[in-house]
Amino acid sequence: MFGVLCIMCLMLKEKILKLKEEGLGQSEIALKLGCAKSTVCWHFDPNKQLKKAQDRKKKIPEHMVKWQRNISRFSTSKPKNKQKVEIKDLTFAEARDKFRNRLKDYAKIYKSDKERTKVVNIKKVVNKYNITEENTKIVCRYTGDVLDWKRPTECEIDHEHPRSKGGDNTIENLQILSKPANQAKGDMTHDEFIAFIKKCYHHCC
Repeated sequence: MFGVLCIMCLMLKEKILKLKEEGLGQSEIALKLGCAKSTVCWHFDPNKQLKKAQDRKKKIPEHMVKWQRNISRFSTSKPKNKQKVEIKDLTFAEARDKFRNRLKDYAKIYKSDKERTKVVNIKKVVNKYNITEENTKIVCRYTGDVLDWKRPTECEIDHEHPRSKGGDNTIENLQILSKPANQAKGDMTHDEFIAFIKKCYHHCC
């Protein structure tokens, strides 16, 4: 699927550069090809656009970049038992159509207001844990360890109700735990993990 996307991007690039040689402006090309103006800008001068992106990234604190990456993984995670679709035997046309259908399905879900409000982003996580410039502390609900928002390597994002057991990728199902707690919890639900902790405590004490 990635290979199909690369081929389609190269084809689009050729069309953009050809229209540029014909004297069309960025807005005209975007309208003619039905793509975003930012895509046209990128192919007009990729080095300039890359430098702009790098400059923007430098202005973002490192811990925010890591949190955004972690939240993105949480939001796009799938059940572990979901089977992968084999595409190695597809023709180019079949792979292209499959890719387009996936984009259409994605658009149907995330263009609706109801579904878009469920998508987890960094702002929702900050609000859930009341993170501010003065308050960057997060307490692990299982160990009581005090974690620091600005040190994301100390924390892990967990599905309170695991995806493998029907949990979803909503902010209500998100919790930030210490690494040892999250690794111990594994794919147990909150109630299962509490029962497991109590069982261990009674056995050892």
